[in-house]
Amino acid sequence: MFQVSVTNRCTCTVRTVFLRADGFTSAVAVDPKLFRQAGSAGYLVGDGRRIPSAKSVTFQYAWDHYFMMTPTSIQAEC
Repeated sequence: MFQVSVTNRCTCTVRTVFLRADGFTSAVAVDPKLFRQAGSAGYLVGDGRRIPSAKSVTFQYAWDHYFMMTPTSIQAEC
């Protein structure tokens, strides 16, 4: 079981955070409000909602190895 925390380290609130996670899969269901594939844009975090500064969206998945996840798109509200 792996736990992923997407933390907003920006001083501004961010929203519509997308991650790249090539080949992502999980043996247990991941809450789609926390992390879901959203077409070619990648995986949407937190249902696209606002993540205030220093706050996180956290989810868990189960697989035999971890998946590298990197941000591909973020909208800052400064």
